[in-house]
Amino acid sequence: LRFLQVLRVNGIEVPFSFTGLYNLACRANHSCAPCCRVSVAEGGQLRIVALRPILAGDEVTVSYLSELELLEVGSVRRKMLETTWDFRCTCSRCSAPDDRRSTLCRACIGAGRPSGLVALQTRTVQLGGATAELESWSVCSKCGAVPEASVLTESENIWVRRYEQLPSWCRDSLRSFLAPKAPKLSIAAIEEEDGPVDLQTQDEATYVAQSLADMIQLHRDFAQVEFLEAHWLAADIAGASAAAGLLLYKGADGDRALSDACKDTISRLELKPEEISRAAEKRLQAVRGVFGEDTFSVEAAQLLRLKALAADIDGPGGMEPMELRRRSFEIALPLLPPGKHSA
Repeated sequence: LRFLQVLRVNGIEVPFSFTGLYNLACRANHSCAPCCRVSVAEGGQLRIVALRPILAGDEVTVSYLSELELLEVGSVRRKMLETTWDFRCTCSRCSAPDDRRSTLCRACIGAGRPSGLVALQTRTVQLGGATAELESWSVCSKCGAVPEASVLTESENIWVRRYEQLPSWCRDSLRSFLAPKAPKLSIAAIEEEDGPVDLQTQDEATYVAQSLADMIQLHRDFAQVEFLEAHWLAADIAGASAAAGLLLYKGADGDRALSDACKDTISRLELKPEEISRAAEKRLQAVRGVFGEDTFSVEAAQLLRLKALAADIDGPGGMEPMELRRRSFEIALPLLPPGKHSA
């Protein structure tokens, strides 16, 4: 029993195989802003990869969470860590105002000056034997204005509800599209949520195309809400919109029913590859804002690849998609498991 507890807390998953205990790597502490990443090959070979420059004397930290989980808001990350590893994270990100739940200052915007940030901050309190987090919005980082907390929270709730009204497969289209060996249009998630889907029928094809269109329209509408530009919703909606737009173009080359529905939707939306690329760039900047400009990130590499695919729409083989793919490869190469560099 003791061994199983140690394995659950300290084990490192080996792809398609088993969970391993490593004498050195398992001793690394967690941070939600890690400077290193653990990379494990299928055979169990492990290496610790620096994600950014590390100064002499700096602690080598890794993340116990996946990269996608690191992009969650602070309260969600801390809950995950506490549930699985039984500790409350107090790393630099968790101790600071939430970088994923931030807004631009409405007072700065109204005055026409460069806006500071207003972020959700938490304070831990003991209630008997339990620990609780009290949340409040910080003052503006530039002008010091006190935000209207009720307005921020209400706006947040309105847009979250609208976002969550879209099918989950559509909200997660960025994840499914960027998955290794993903087909041109993956319908696995659609089938999981809505039952069997036959894209040979016009009704089902129209449903898929319209759902993707709704995601793109949500991104267009959300872009008009200037003060929420720094919020996690802006990044997540932008990423899903970029994937939705690319999936529409890919679907336009598919079977007859899907092709007709996607072509009609592209025309109706007046969707251009440049809009897809801008949405991907917005998501990319948010990812870099969390991990740092010089930090290697799987998602950064994937988003550059998505931008290259968008650039290919106007004609493959140009200099821009080639440069985007080169940058994507440079980021992804150090993150590949041992033994995969020549693949």
